[in-house]
Amino acid sequence: MNSGEAQRTESGTEITIATNAVALTIAGSDPSGGAGLQADLKTFQQLGCYGMSVVTLLTVQNTEGVERVEVMPVELAAQQLAAVVGDIAPRAIKTGALGSADMISNMAAQLGDISVPLVVDPVLVSKHGDSLADDACIEAYRDELIPRATVFTPNRFEAEAILDRKCVSLQEYANAAAELQALGPEVVVLKAGEFEGERHHMVAF
Repeated sequence: MNSGEAQRTESGTEITIATNAVALTIAGSDPSGGAGLQADLKTFQQLGCYGMSVVTLLTVQNTEGVERVEVMPVELAAQQLAAVVGDIAPRAIKTGALGSADMISNMAAQLGDISVPLVVDPVLVSKHGDSLADDACIEAYRDELIPRATVFTPNRFEAEAILDRKCVSLQEYANAAAELQALGPEVVVLKAGEFEGERHHMVAF
């Protein structure tokens, strides 16, 4: 880990990795690099953080869509997490696609023993509104992982799935953000999407 050293990107931009700025993503793999752990690691790098990852699922996808998803064995993901944090202590952790209720429950239990800020980005529903998780996943998020979150970042469809109701106005999404915060996270950033030609995020803290 080259902490405190400057690194230069292909564009010539110099990025300094700060000492002890270590972030861990627990997420699925997107071979196109546009989402998942690949996107997280790029973001960490751009923000001057040393990035680490735990792979929870593999996908066959590109910019046109997802063709196949294979969830990793829960035991293997758990071993990855234990190995990483047992060697290099993260200063913050982010979760993305976890793939199954068992994976969510296991990660929630392990993360309960790690006292660092936790960003939970539930991957329950795609940005197009397609369901990516069953009722058991939603319940596991609601009961086990969301209460542990420092920051919870659902999109509009995920918020509706967790609260089991539709929202049709900005005020209803603002109310939804407050209800989600009542589940336990310190901050909720609800990505409500576009209304009347403008994009809106609802924040509850």
